[in-house]
Amino acid sequence: MAIIWAVFNLVWPWFAHAVWNASSINECRQIIAERWGPDAHGACFAVIRERWHQFMFGFYPRPEYWRPTLAFGALFLAPTPVLFGDNQRIRRIVMAIAVIVTVVLRQLLQATTGQLVFVAVLLLAWVALNEMLPRAALLATVCYPLLSVWLLWGGSIWTEVGVLAGFVLGFVVWLLRSDRLGMLAVAAGAVVTVLWWLFANAAFAGLLHGIAPIALRAVPSTQFGGFVLAITIGVSAIAMSLPLGVISGAGAAFRSAHRENIRGDVHRIHPGRAADHAAVRGVLAAELFPRRRAPVSTSSCASSSWSRCSPPPIWPR
Repeated sequence: MAIIWAVFNLVWPWFAHAVWNASSINECRQIIAERWGPDAHGACFAVIRERWHQFMFGFYPRPEYWRPTLAFGALFLAPTPVLFGDNQRIRRIVMAIAVIVTVVLRQLLQATTGQLVFVAVLLLAWVALNEMLPRAALLATVCYPLLSVWLLWGGSIWTEVGVLAGFVLGFVVWLLRSDRLGMLAVAAGAVVTVLWWLFANAAFAGLLHGIAPIALRAVPSTQFGGFVLAITIGVSAIAMSLPLGVISGAGAAFRSAHRENIRGDVHRIHPGRAADHAAVRGVLAAELFPRRRAPVSTSSCASSSWSRCSPPPIWPR
């Protein structure tokens, strides 16, 4: 209690003698001395009143404040089909709060009527999509990271479309080669995606931009600051960590399952035989690089000391 009282006794005069309306620090000190005496101390909160735009947006251009505001509001609408798909009440509460807070914030930022209506219409359209077409809303959820990047940094929208096309190409490669290459198909898809981003995306975006020039004013990262910078770093870290965590967990489960299968097959092999050592190498190659095999006849299963005709037992722990 003594520590709490000492902190309160030290901090309270700064709030009790605070000044909110002043044009400079000298004017703040003059107002405090006139109101509470020459020995009084107080906080000059006038700097917050004058500079709160910088605390929120840094040096982001004022005419473009609607862009980070819209990205912030959509941040709460995008994951609602995934997080609250089965709970209608919570989903609607979250979406209502997101729309109201975004519109009020735009009003506090002295937005024009056109900007205010534009932001409100976009957010309400997203809400309607989440409620009426939940499956299509999942596609909007997947596209939100690219949309937010476009809103914050600007430039041509076709650059983000090209990034999405790279993911699609990588998925198609994996889909076509997964049955023959196994896990190598994932690496092949990743290589195709990276090559597309490095060598083809710029030409692709330039071609489409020449046909339909849809772009926003480019804003470099050096003009980010305050709350916009903090929320951008935090959301980016979360967005990157979740997929990596899921992929790592899936890879660990995959390796564990295949390890059990290989142990079960090796358990059937008699040690000391050259043919069985060759069979071990065959099992490892088959598990790491699966190929389509012709069906094995029943007679060959009966005549072999080791076969894959029946499910292998689990290797004892």
